Amino acid sequence: MDGEAYAPPIFLADPNNRFQLIYVNRACLNFGIQIDAQFGKTLTECIPTITQDKLDELWAKVCKSGKATLLTDFQKSHETVLSIELSLSQMVHAGKNLMFGCIRDTSEQGAILHARVALEDAQRIAHIGSWDVDILNDVLTWSDETFRIWEIDKTKFEATFAAFVETVHPDDREKVVHNYNQSLINKTLYQVEHRLLFPDGRVKYIQERGEPFYDDDGRPIRFIGTSLDVTERKRFEELVALQNHALDHMGEAVYLVDEDAHILHVNNAACKMLGYTQEELLTRRVCDLDPNYDPATWHHHWNDLLNQKTITLETLHRSKSGALVPIEVNANAIEYEGRRVNFALVRDITERKRIEAQIQHQASYDALTGLPNRRLFGDRLREKISTAERSGSNVAILFIDLDRFKEVNDTLGHHYGDQLLIQAAQRIQRCVRESDTLARMGGDEFVLILPDVTEISHLGRVAQSIIDVMASPFDVDSQISYVSASIGIASYPSDVDSFEGLISAADQAMYFAKERGRNCFSFFTPAMQKQVQQRLSLANDLREAMSKDQLQIHLQPIVDIVSGQVVKAEALVRWKHPKHGMVSPDKFIPIAEEMGLIHEIGDWVFRQAAEAMSLWLAKATGNDCCQISVNISARQFMHSDIGNSWVDYLSAIHLPPSHVVIEITESLLLGDEADVMVKLQRLREAGMQLALDDFGTGYSAMSYLKKFNIDYLKIDRSFVRDLESDPNDRAIAEAIVVMAHRLGLRTIAEGVETEHQKDILAQVGCDYVQGYLYAKPMPVEEFFAFLEAK
Repeated sequence: MDGEAYAPPIFLADPNNRFQLIYVNRACLNFGIQIDAQFGKTLTECIPTITQDKLDELWAKVCKSGKATLLTDFQKSHETVLSIELSLSQMVHAGKNLMFGCIRDTSEQGAILHARVALEDAQRIAHIGSWDVDILNDVLTWSDETFRIWEIDKTKFEATFAAFVETVHPDDREKVVHNYNQSLINKTLYQVEHRLLFPDGRVKYIQERGEPFYDDDGRPIRFIGTSLDVTERKRFEELVALQNHALDHMGEAVYLVDEDAHILHVNNAACKMLGYTQEELLTRRVCDLDPNYDPATWHHHWNDLLNQKTITLETLHRSKSGALVPIEVNANAIEYEGRRVNFALVRDITERKRIEAQIQHQASYDALTGLPNRRLFGDRLREKISTAERSGSNVAILFIDLDRFKEVNDTLGHHYGDQLLIQAAQRIQRCVRESDTLARMGGDEFVLILPDVTEISHLGRVAQSIIDVMASPFDVDSQISYVSASIGIASYPSDVDSFEGLISAADQAMYFAKERGRNCFSFFTPAMQKQVQQRLSLANDLREAMSKDQLQIHLQPIVDIVSGQVVKAEALVRWKHPKHGMVSPDKFIPIAEEMGLIHEIGDWVFRQAAEAMSLWLAKATGNDCCQISVNISARQFMHSDIGNSWVDYLSAIHLPPSHVVIEITESLLLGDEADVMVKLQRLREAGMQLALDDFGTGYSAMSYLKKFNIDYLKIDRSFVRDLESDPNDRAIAEAIVVMAHRLGLRTIAEGVETEHQKDILAQVGCDYVQGYLYAKPMPVEEFFAFLEAK
């Protein structure tokens, strides 16, 4: 007999579409439900006695407990009204939860037989196998689809429950039997997933659902259910699990996001990055994480993503702790089951941002002092000038240069100089407002921007306060140094009308302050422009001065204070300019140092002085104790190998080195002691003597006189000038002489202009004197004429 004759009427309805019928079997014809006519209608349309509200109630019960039943009437025809029982359960098919219903005519005992036909129809259409266990007779009935799933010949299958259990994977049999028995005992739906193991090693995954039926006494009489081959679903789930496992082990965070910014999936890296659990993130939207989220911008980016398939952008996400995490999002458009989603790789770029900020800071700030550098200074000054143009206000700058810093840096070393610059920057910073900008231009130069200046007196007060704070000694590594500041001041638009002009004007004013004696400030004036042009002209002319024989040495006599005889002379360089006449060393020596010409000029002066000394010896009459002194700057001494070259030159012209005295300044002794001592010792070993120039005006550290082999101390002219009127200067001069003699040194007093000064120096025991009392510096020929006249 055809299995359809025994199948019960069954149907499948979609609860998400008002319980629309998506399948009815042929057994439903017995109830007057026409397959073609009724397919696509709702269950309430086919069975009008069931309301929509009742169906919703029944479905909620099915979802909660697994099954539900309903007794109702069914109008089979005009004459016939049947009492029917609907047995309802849940079935998953094609990823959808469906209502599975079985109709039983409660007035007939053949309902169970008809159910079998219904299930056979269902399995054929929906590829769902069905089975029916006659518990009382231990007879198992399988539908054709079930046999196809099991891949068993129905003619060779022993139709018992035990035979079915033997087909189950050995590892799953206990589970299947347990669930089956629990369903019978507890009168619950039977649900289990198990495997089938085939002789060739293949495995199928089966999902079974069933329902037991009982007689009036509560004894189980039948068990009807379905079997669904879920092997492909399991493989898909395993693949998804593998993919999720791979995603969770990626170093980058992964988000799946839909068009409405809902987060559909995140991996472990995303959770770790933001401090949320996966469950917490799946309840959020991107707008809950991104403080910069804007709906219009989001949809703009979404359209770009759909058009370009991939886009990259940067934004912020707020972590669970509240911290803002800078991220880079590489968004990729993908489709899944007709749904367009964004597969986003999200990278925490905190470290990259830190490095970028560091690079930006390094590009804009001075690495040593932390102040804005020349580049950032330029940006801010242009900004302030633009503001001043719009508002009609002023902006001023102070160009600050540290006096004697190069000398300290050359002698004490760059580490010492760097630490001094740091302290200097901190001192200047304390003198300015928050709205002002202090920048380091390089070396020992600083620039201060002062916007919105209404009174010129304010600029003077700021400049003076900087000069005052620089007056205190600098203590670096327990070593004391003194530097001062020369400051130039210029304003826009009162002094100049351009960015470049403002900087140039302040720079000119600063040089004017230096020429006034340093440690002061000067406001820009138009006359300074002319002086700067002259300075530039001198710098250009100085390059040609030596090649065109414009430099010459002048000699100033040094007299033995007892005998009155000229026994020494100091060689001084002079520049006879073709247009400007004699140019003072105070003007061109600093230029020579800046241009790097000081070494070449210094060597030339030494050679000229040595040749003059040779002439002096040739003219001398038995007096072989005469000497000539040559000055050397700290920069020239520290950055050249004067010892060997000068000794070699003396040997070449056959001049005994004992006739040469090298004059150095106190600051030179503050440098690298080992290097200084080696160079000085080389000169002394060759036979030259050393004089310490301008003694008393600098560091005056007595310990240096013990460390270095000095032959002469030259008393600075500042102590000689007021000897006649200031008892303190006499006391200082006398103290220097006494100390020098105790150390075995001889003394030379500079700047002697009167007989009374000479007499006082003689009284305190000074050895030698030089100054206008005897003669001004003079060309070599005039010097020798002066000697003959004496």
